[in-house]
Amino acid sequence: MFAHSIALPPETDAAAWQALWPLLPSGAAVFALRGAHTTAASADASDAEAYIAKTANLRWRMQRLLTPDAVASKRLHLSGRVQRLEYTQTGSDFETSLLLYRATRAAFGERAHKRLHLRPPAVLRLAWENAYPRVYATSHISRRSLEHTFGPFPSRAAAERFLEEMLNIFLLRRCVDDLAPDPKFPGCVYSEMKMCLAPCFQGCTDARYATEADAVRGFLQTRGAGLLATLEQERAAAAAALEFERAAQIHTRLQRAQAAAQLCAPLVQPLSQLDAVIVQRATLAGSNANCVALFLVRAGRLHAPIVCTAEEESLRAALHAEAMQTQPYPAHTEELADHLALLARWYYRPAAKRTGEIFFRDANGQFSVTKILRGVMRVLAGASAME
Repeated sequence: MFAHSIALPPETDAAAWQALWPLLPSGAAVFALRGAHTTAASADASDAEAYIAKTANLRWRMQRLLTPDAVASKRLHLSGRVQRLEYTQTGSDFETSLLLYRATRAAFGERAHKRLHLRPPAVLRLAWENAYPRVYATSHISRRSLEHTFGPFPSRAAAERFLEEMLNIFLLRRCVDDLAPDPKFPGCVYSEMKMCLAPCFQGCTDARYATEADAVRGFLQTRGAGLLATLEQERAAAAAALEFERAAQIHTRLQRAQAAAQLCAPLVQPLSQLDAVIVQRATLAGSNANCVALFLVRAGRLHAPIVCTAEEESLRAALHAEAMQTQPYPAHTEELADHLALLARWYYRPAAKRTGEIFFRDANGQFSVTKILRGVMRVLAGASAME
């Protein structure tokens, strides 16, 4: 898990401690402090849990935690209680978060998301298996419905707001019941307001409702781009035919579709198709300053970085190697939810605080090497400015 492992000297050996500090890097890292009986395999025991954390300066943090303190204080002090230090240097906050999660999950299993305060990601699910599909916001991810689960959103409130704006464009049902259509059923307020096709009392045929559900799925898959293009063409055709009243109606719907699409970030995609490349600074120690770390997102799952140089051949080789090594789905949906939470936490930060860049597949399902290469140069320029 960690790149370096150091056996710590006895507490009383001051000379050995003084010799140890210069060996530790002063940069960002994720580390684990283990006691005499603490191993990665036995870390689930309450009396042998490792202390796993991140730091912006490993040397300073170790001196603070491990140097014998002659003055009593309330701060955490582990001198004499640990015997081994394991650590890995990191080049960015994103890499630090991912490595910290992996180390914590390896040590504490399913308790990792609680220890790291990872909130379940907010997504929209299209209940396609239902005879009369509906869309609803949820934080639960099911492996069998990844194709029809869209997200992640920055919050549950953001997902529900987008859902409300989207449903104002279409006539899909909003009720949560399993319907048994009956002509005698009185319906609801949405059917009275002509905002629902009312399949509950057979207000439409099953084929008509299936067509509307398919339109909603298309809107979610393209984040409204398909509908916007269609409406713009219909509006232009109506205006050319001098059907101004119809053109005005199409324009009103187009404005609603635009308002809804603006609430859906590029990160919101079907989870089974959530593929991206994230460019971050690489760890400077022992590497070329002209290198970056590429993190591949495959079906919402984050993978370990591959370091490459700012050259097209190196970038293509890194993308090919990453694609060949990764698996499309995680072993557990809990792990996928944690990865989505980490991704959303980084992506939805304010632009001034988010480091690195992200790139999605184009309309042909391919990554644009040219765009990624430009992003690599911007990341390297930002790293040089920080230095």
